[in-house]
Amino acid sequence: MILTSPDDLPPTAANPDEVGDLEQYLDAADVAVVGVLHAFKCGDVLDQLADIKQRRGADFVPTVLVLGGTDVNVDAGDKADVLTRRAHAVDKVVSFSASMIAAAPPGSLPSDGRTAVVPQGVSLPEEVKEVPSVEGVPSVGFQEEGFEEEGFDVADDAPSPPPPLPLHEACGVPTSMPVFLLPAGLRPVKDVLWAVDAIDAVGAGSADSCPPFVLAIVGPYLDDKYRDAVVERLRRSKNVVLIPPVDRAHTVGYMRAATAVVNTSKSEGQSGAILEAAAAGVPIIARDIPGNRALLDLLLDATGETPGGERDDEGFESHPCGLLCPTPESFAAALLVSAAGRRRRSTDRAALGAGCLARGERDQWRGIIRELIGDAPEDGCGPDVAAAA
Repeated sequence: MILTSPDDLPPTAANPDEVGDLEQYLDAADVAVVGVLHAFKCGDVLDQLADIKQRRGADFVPTVLVLGGTDVNVDAGDKADVLTRRAHAVDKVVSFSASMIAAAPPGSLPSDGRTAVVPQGVSLPEEVKEVPSVEGVPSVGFQEEGFEEEGFDVADDAPSPPPPLPLHEACGVPTSMPVFLLPAGLRPVKDVLWAVDAIDAVGAGSADSCPPFVLAIVGPYLDDKYRDAVVERLRRSKNVVLIPPVDRAHTVGYMRAATAVVNTSKSEGQSGAILEAAAAGVPIIARDIPGNRALLDLLLDATGETPGGERDDEGFESHPCGLLCPTPESFAAALLVSAAGRRRRSTDRAALGAGCLARGERDQWRGIIRELIGDAPEDGCGPDVAAAA
């Protein structure tokens, strides 16, 4: 079961309008471990679990808090006491990287062995959807209305929407033009406008009227005010477009069709989009922030190689697993250089590292479960052994 609040529990059998009780559910389902993702987004669940433990004792269902990047990079800024209280009330705190732990407010995370670093792995959809070419379907472009965070907002009896357009059609450009993909849920921390001015300057300097490449932003709209600001700014850009959101499988299909996958976030715990790009064998161009650098280092370290990189004359760094850009200008330069050809060496190495991280994550989580509840059955965990919040 996945829930973000105790209110998400299924209704009680006696009264369909009454929300179930978390404590009763954990007892009835014989849950052995609860995993909570994000200290703030799922704070209500953590607080209620802490109250139950105070009444039932420390041996009640063990709780694992998995930190999100926004926990330490954004939300904890003025709420360090809340993070401290919640992190110290659980049995284990898991961080994707050492840089996330370093970014947390001093003393907010347990230092008694309960805080562990488990680099995130990724598993691509079993059937990655190649977005088909659709005859007779007009280009939808960006529509300010008609899409919700989870996709189309349509009535149950409405006809099925057409399948997503291929990447280049969605961008309104020919297939010969390089397209860079920026997957991001639109909210301020993703900072998708970070390099738009620099990219437009590169485009304006093109020898002809055709831009040398296009940057396509795709993802759910998580902040209406920020989405509106993005839409307004991109009205004046010929090089950056916002295309309609698609599901995860189609997003990975878009990645495979792109020249590279890029990241412009102000902060990251561990970017899932970068990991997916690595696993899919697609080049990576990322803003040089601690979370992105740490992830490329993890990908390289998983292969057994030694970290290292070379600074390009244009200001970006050629890391063995991708390009790291400290400024908007170096980011635009990296896109321009990469539009001329793909860097196969870095993609092969990053793909190998992604596979190693996925296996390592599985093994480390098995170790955490054994630490909390003892050895798991030989056939693995049953459906009711763990609940995720």
